[in-house]
Amino acid sequence: MHLKKILIPLLLSASYYAQEVYEKTKSGVVFIKVYAEDNDEQTLSVGSGFIYDKTGHIVTNEHVVRGGSDFVIVFFDGAMSRAEIIGIDPLGDLAVLRADLPNSVQELELESKISVGEHVFPIGSPAGFVGSITAGVISQTNRTGLTILPMIQTDAPINPGNSGGPLINSEGKVVGINSMGYRGGEFEALGFAIPSSIAKRIIPNLIEEGEHKYPFIGISASFLDPIQILSLIHISEPTRRYAS
Repeated sequence: MHLKKILIPLLLSASYYAQEVYEKTKSGVVFIKVYAEDNDEQTLSVGSGFIYDKTGHIVTNEHVVRGGSDFVIVFFDGAMSRAEIIGIDPLGDLAVLRADLPNSVQELELESKISVGEHVFPIGSPAGFVGSITAGVISQTNRTGLTILPMIQTDAPINPGNSGGPLINSEGKVVGINSMGYRGGEFEALGFAIPSSIAKRIIPNLIEEGEHKYPFIGISASFLDPIQILSLIHISEPTRRYAS
């Protein structure tokens, strides 16, 4: 009984936030259609994105636009515009397009501050279903080993077509750029997004220079548990030979 009293308000709260967030941000989210140079009749890929500023810059994932030569932006009200690539970051999986914007759209604000457990809402076009919203929480932050960047982990569904779309908090601000989700088999509710705190540093470089340069120091490191440490010690010990 006590658990039910706790869960029902939480579910109602999440539903309320989802309605508010969708109405507040839907005009800033776009559907992206990508065409290859040798085939303008069939899309190479589709994905999502969001309006970064009123000059027409649109943020998405690099893997969404990879291999494309022509791009069509579909806005929330069905208006369309052709776009061009301004900059790409293959390592960080970010890209910026530029298109002419209709008067009906708005830019979305990036937010760096996040906390584990807060409500988040991916908005995008999974499987081409434009303007879809799902809900979840931030499961954890700073997940490493997936890309060169630390990622936000969320249990909100992120499906093919959601890539490049915004992960939005309950205030209607973008806390991440949806990038990947694990599906099928043993996986459930396991999605990842590029943190806005990092995207804030990359996006201006993509707009101004067309790329983002990463510093490298030539070494890498990983955490080891006690068993792994002992294993390395044993491997590194010289073989002892005893006289008979």
